[in-house]
Amino acid sequence: MTSPEIHSFSDLVTMALGEPDPPQLLTVLIRAESVQAGDENGTTEGQGVLKPIMVKSHSLTPELEFERLGREADELDDRWAMMMVAILPGRDGKPPAPVDVDENLKMMARTLLTGGDLSRFLFFDREGTPVEIGRPVDLVRSGSTVP
Repeated sequence: MTSPEIHSFSDLVTMALGEPDPPQLLTVLIRAESVQAGDENGTTEGQGVLKPIMVKSHSLTPELEFERLGREADELDDRWAMMMVAILPGRDGKPPAPVDVDENLKMMARTLLTGGDLSRFLFFDREGTPVEIGRPVDLVRSGSTVP
């Protein structure tokens, strides 16, 4: 079975609303910082560090739009560059328990901080355009690889 293609935030909401149990949208606002490293010319190509600055869950409704989430995010902290999102499924006809929501939000932020596998999350820029996040690059210090 192939997974559905997500080309927009609206696609994500539509897919999630098709689930039998009410899911929650989990979001992590991310600040992007440039890496202070480069080649012999001092240039860095598309490299940086992503840092979580805020986590939040949202009830999913057909009216949920990225633009509204972006406005709400700006009211709290306008330094964000991207939004990391995941859908947490409900169970037995109910939305996920608050403790499960909290644990998963913390796990998302921790995964981002530790350079873990980000392939199970979606990322959108400030305009709501999907962003592909590359795999973390191993850092080399004193001849040894640091995970």
